[in-house]
Amino acid sequence: MQEVESTVRSHWNGNRVFSRPKAIAYAKRLDVPFLWLWEGVTDAVIPADISSVTVRGAVQAGYWTEASEWPETDWYSVPMPVNDHRYPGIPLFGLEVRGTSMNKVFPEGSILACINLIHHPVSVESNRYVIVERRNHKGDIEATVKQIQKDETGTIWLWPRSDDPRHQSPLRADDGEEVRIIALVVRSSVPL
Repeated sequence: MQEVESTVRSHWNGNRVFSRPKAIAYAKRLDVPFLWLWEGVTDAVIPADISSVTVRGAVQAGYWTEASEWPETDWYSVPMPVNDHRYPGIPLFGLEVRGTSMNKVFPEGSILACINLIHHPVSVESNRYVIVERRNHKGDIEATVKQIQKDETGTIWLWPRSDDPRHQSPLRADDGEEVRIIALVVRSSVPL
């Protein structure tokens, strides 16, 4: 008990970082809602037709990792419709937006509800938002969200929508690297 008290005091006094993953783990262990612990939300009401989507990872341009999905212990749920009438019977999963590569459309912290295109191939039209996975020569993965556009020659371009000067150039879908579109974004939520 003494160790728990000192940990809580360290967080309270700002001597220990209280990160989102730690808050998720604490909420699970204490059996309290994550939003109550993280943001102090006490009166959140979830309408009957809204369930929750499970956030399984993050997308961030320029951030290379060994895996694109978090360990299951780090997953968390966000209230959001889990069914989309345009894609009946196809389950959705969530991704957290990090960084500024799409901040004109999806500010950092936005939650994206997506369809896995590898398991559920559906037609993706121009101007839709997709999750793109690139693999570098070391086998590391970069997962990011981009807007898909097809030009007059049929070439597919993946565009950032950002006010950050580092994220202004499109990525050609067939640029020679291992690039694949793995998911379609069907809705988003921006935490207040």
